Amino acid sequence: MGDARLVVSEPAIQRSQADFIDLHAYPGFELNLAQHVENFGMPETQVKPIIMGEFGAHLGSHPNSEAAAEALMNWQVESCRYGSDGWLLWTWDLPEQYEFYSALCGSGEIDHWLAPVIRPDPSRPAASGPAATNLAFGKNAIP
Repeated sequence: MGDARLVVSEPAIQRSQADFIDLHAYPGFELNLAQHVENFGMPETQVKPIIMGEFGAHLGSHPNSEAAAEALMNWQVESCRYGSDGWLLWTWDLPEQYEFYSALCGSGEIDHWLAPVIRPDPSRPAASGPAATNLAFGKNAIP
């Protein structure tokens, strides 16, 4: 039960000379994002960018690509509250990564829900249903 590995990342985050910090956290497993943040020892005030250099949706944790897309979008939104500055999805289109949904699987829901053209502000979730593709959302109306 659980992952017995122990990695103390707080010193690297707080005192390293690295230009940015790369952390990996996946939704749908034992820890929620708040618990990952606590385990990583992420400071409330950051002096260097922190990216979620790997996040993805495991097939066993989500019933379909639509549920995976929503979970990943919500994970990204929540990560903004903890100071995440960027994200790299695992995985884009690799069919040999059979344990994880890819961005292009199903009807491309993951690609769609995480795309900056659809959600230019990663701290805000997309509207569900047809409103998720509303290109006028958040734009100024011309009088």
